[in-house]
Amino acid sequence: METYKTYPEFFKWYIGQLDDQVPQWQVYAKMPSSTGGYRRIHREMPRLERSQVKELNKVIREQVKFPKKIKLSYHAQADTWSAGWRSRTGNYTINYPTLIYYWMSYPSLIQTALLHELGHIFNGDSQVRNRSGHASCTNICMDVRCNAPLDRETLMQINDCLFHFEIKRPQGVYVPEQFYPQVGLSILPQGWSFEQTHNAYHQKDYDDEEPEPQQAPPWVPMIGDHVLLTEGANKGKIGRIINIPEMVMNKKNTECVEFYKEVMKDVGSCKGGGCGLKYNENLDYTAIQRCDYEIESVNELEEKIYSKQMKPSEMDELDPIELGEMINKPPIITYGIYKRIDFVKADPINEPPPPPECPCKDEKGNLTGASSTECCPKPPPPPPPPAPQIGDLVMVKGGKYGKVIGITGEEEDEDYEVEEVSVDIVNATLGTNLK
Repeated sequence: METYKTYPEFFKWYIGQLDDQVPQWQVYAKMPSSTGGYRRIHREMPRLERSQVKELNKVIREQVKFPKKIKLSYHAQADTWSAGWRSRTGNYTINYPTLIYYWMSYPSLIQTALLHELGHIFNGDSQVRNRSGHASCTNICMDVRCNAPLDRETLMQINDCLFHFEIKRPQGVYVPEQFYPQVGLSILPQGWSFEQTHNAYHQKDYDDEEPEPQQAPPWVPMIGDHVLLTEGANKGKIGRIINIPEMVMNKKNTECVEFYKEVMKDVGSCKGGGCGLKYNENLDYTAIQRCDYEIESVNELEEKIYSKQMKPSEMDELDPIELGEMINKPPIITYGIYKRIDFVKADPINEPPPPPECPCKDEKGNLTGASSTECCPKPPPPPPPPAPQIGDLVMVKGGKYGKVIGITGEEEDEDYEVEEVSVDIVNATLGTNLK
């Protein structure tokens, strides 16, 4: 099976497999989950043959080293990955659905999903008995901790391929920097224990007091947007959208024209500028993938800024003559017509704002009239990390690693019972490369 170097290339091929294997998948995707949805797409995929399962299992085990006693299991009717303990066989098992077979063409998806499931196993999540009515929220609170060390972009790509079947950006994922502030917890990079997260989750009482979070719309390409081309002879170049041909030619009753008419209504109601579009549940955002966009080249300065070779602030450091040459360097070339699947949004490097300057004072506390960043009050030190929890991985004497399996005593007199684990387990859980 061919492997792809870029995600847009892979995703285009991946959707092609859906077109071939489940021709009605786009209809199912628009159905509510109770009557179809993404689950039906998974369940109508042709079952893998024994040789395909064997091939896939080999590839999965090549992505991350983990104990052979953790088994892999193909579930043809599953719609996502899962992990659990099988008391009948005395083994942990990681289960996966049919579509994972096609992920062999972009293995980083398999690696990240596998690390997530191993995180559930090594954190002891599979041994937790769910309270009645709390299966979903408990799993979410566990997911945040499992996702803490994982690549955010790949997590969104996994969601694209499992649930959305479209490249959906921006996208919310269950990671510390997004989820913990929502439940009133400070951002802890390695993640809080699921018990603490679950308790905080219900302290917020989402159902009664918190409104549903506003769903963010995907990026809607507009004339003037800068893009990175991912297909064709100009692959890797930065371009600018100059036309949406369907709109320019004013074709009536086409899907793309109707989509942009509705979008422009929202743009027109966005008063004052600077306000982003809100998600419109009446719009079919998959129409973006089927529109045509005419793209032209950009000048040398924009090429450097939007390909992230230069920070926008570095323009001020350029010689005026050099700056003029970069801006005016001809020619501007029309690259041609592209589909949304053939390009991604290009943005400059997201530079942090310059640090604020504060009024300076002398030794007696009198203002000197000068201002400097050094005169600003120092931020308070970060809070101490939480005490180890059962399931945490820790370093012990002798350069070895262990997992906390028991805690006795109270407060500062606590004693920890630690079970030694291999460095392979630590690396699989935390995504590290320890030796």
